[in-house]
Formats: sequence, C-alpha cells, structure tokens
Amino acid sequence: MRSLAFLSLFLSLQNASSTKSAIPPLTIDELKLSSFAMVMAHDAASGYLSTHFGIKNEIYDWTKTQSFPTLKNARDLLECGGRAFDWRPKLTKDNKLIAHHGDVNIDHDFKGSIAEFTSFLSDNPDEFAVLTVWDCETESGAASTCDAEVSSQLSDLKLIPVTSCDDLLHITVGEAKKLGQLETGGSLLVVTGAGGPGGASCSTGNYDSAIACWGETRRRATSNDTDTDTDTDTDTDTDTDTDTDVEIFGAYSCWDSKDSKNTPLAQMDAYLDTVGGQSSFSTPFNEMQCIWQETTDSVVIGELHLSSLVEDEEKSKLNKRLTQFVKDGRFENLNLVMVNNVCDGGLALKAALDEFNAKKLK
Repeated sequence: MRSLAFLSLFLSLQNASSTKSAIPPLTIDELKLSSFAMVMAHDAASGYLSTHFGIKNEIYDWTKTQSFPTLKNARDLLECGGRAFDWRPKLTKDNKLIAHHGDVNIDHDFKGSIAEFTSFLSDNPDEFAVLTVWDCETESGAASTCDAEVSSQLSDLKLIPVTSCDDLLHITVGEAKKLGQLETGGSLLVVTGAGGPGGASCSTGNYDSAIACWGETRRRATSNDTDTDTDTDTDTDTDTDTDTDVEIFGAYSCWDSKDSKNTPLAQMDAYLDTVGGQSSFSTPFNEMQCIWQETTDSVVIGELHLSSLVEDEEKSKLNKRLTQFVKDGRFENLNLVMVNNVCDGGLALKAALDEFNAKKLK
C-alpha cells in the first residue's frame, strides 16, 4: 500500500510539472505598450533638410537632427532601426501639408512621408511602428487648420489615428498593432492625442533644456593660477607677487576627442539614470531624450567649431554610449528612446532594446 501511495504522489507531481510546462511563455505582443522599448527619431522630418547650400546652412545645422543616407527619405529611418517618429506637421498658406522644426519649414508632402513609412512596413509585415503627430501649426491665410488637414489626409490613406490618450493607457503591444494594422501589411500606429509634459502626442517628454554638447565654464582663481603674475618694481628694487582674484572662462565639448567631455557626459548620464529609473508615469508613452539640446551657448560655441546637431551626436558617440548602457542593464524601464541621427548606430541600439524587451518577458 505504501508503494502505491508513493507511486500516486509521483504521478501527481509529474502531471503538475507537465501542466506548468504547458503554459506558453509570454510574447512581445503581451507586453504593455508603455513598457515596450523603441528607438524614436527626434524631429524625424528634419532629415529632408539639406545643409549643402548657401546662407541657410548655419540655420539648418542646428535644425536638422536626422540624416537620410541611402534612399534620401523617411524610409531610411526604419531601415536604420527607428520604430517611433516625432512628426510635426504644418499647413502652409498655400494649403500644403508639410513639416516643420520650430520656425523652419520642411517642404515635403505629408502623404509622401506616410507612403515612405508604409513601403517599409509592407515589405516587412511583422514590423510595428508609431508615428506621434503633434505641434501642428497653421500659417495665416490657410483655408483650413493643420489638425483638420492631418485628419483629412489620414482618412484618405485609410489610417485611423488615436486621438484619445486614454485609449492607449493600458493596452498591450499586440492591441496597439491591431489599431495600426495596414491593409498592405505591417502596422503603423498614428497618434494625434494631446502631448504630455514636454513631450509629443500622449507622451511625457522628460525634457531638460540644459543638457547641451557645448557650454561655458567659469571658475574663480588667483592670478598665480593663470600665469598672469605681474612684477612690481619698488623703491627698494625688490620683486613682489600680486595675487589678484580673477574669473576664468572656458568652454566644454561633448566630442569624444575633447578633454572636457566629462562635463556634458556626466550631465547626460545623470539624466538618463533618472528617466531609466522611473517606474510610473501618467501618459501612455514615456520619452528618454538622449539628445544634445540647443542652448544659446551651445549653438554659438558649436558654430565656432563648424559643428551641427548631427555632427555633435557622431563626434560624441552618444548613440553608441547609450547602446552600451542598455546592454549593461543600466536601466530599469525604457519606452520611447529618443535619439538624433538614428542612422548612426540605430540598428545596434534597436538590437539592444529588443533584448531589453525580451528580458521583460522572463
């Protein structure tokens, strides 16, 4: 009888084990959208701008955040690993729906841009992308409003935007894919809901304007520290050092080749750690803005070094640095990981974020 009891217990444990192993593992589609890490292209439409001509070169240097190296259109961003896009439309007085970055117009047709996104998704039907449409501007004299024209053109393209952020608050990646499902294959979730604090549509931006590549440093010192000692001849013919309290001005740079890079990199690292450690936020999306911001000092000093926003990312190796941080497991939570110059290391960053998402399922 005891043998039978042990046999019965053994079989029951075996059944329990097999039942447990039969439970399928979670899939990416079951992750909450707000916990799904994606490479986001900051001011994505600015890649259309050219910096290869005339007087506007300096303006575009500090407006253009992306490059389109191969196809010369927005599909390049997807080919380079981007899966979320910060898009800012503008309706001109001539009733053309284009894009803008601040006061700078980006003369590329909105429908044409959508076609560039959907062409990639049609060729890669398992892929999912998010287009956050916000900061919609209308020029004086236009026959309609930017928001109304965006809605009309999306309708023409059979795209239904998400206009209420509440609809995204608790959904999964799989549910988001269904909302953005394209007839031609793939999924493009277009979001036009109101922006959160400092962010794009339905997003918390975590914007910090002070984190710039270039800046000014100041410190107090005596004249002895600066090699500005002056010898004063006295009646007794003896030399006397006069220590004068002075202020020394200098500049720092984020470029990897510069000795002063630790100043801006420390500021950036502290910011990334703060955002990467956030466990909750009030909007469906949460942005980590791993970009060098523009300040008056940064533009002036950067221009003196013949730099630009795209070049600052390249020469600071910021995207590569961020990728290594993700691989090292430095961050607890990531969602919309915003970068400049997606085509500089974007595929490696996407691969690191894909692994980050996979670990969330374990």
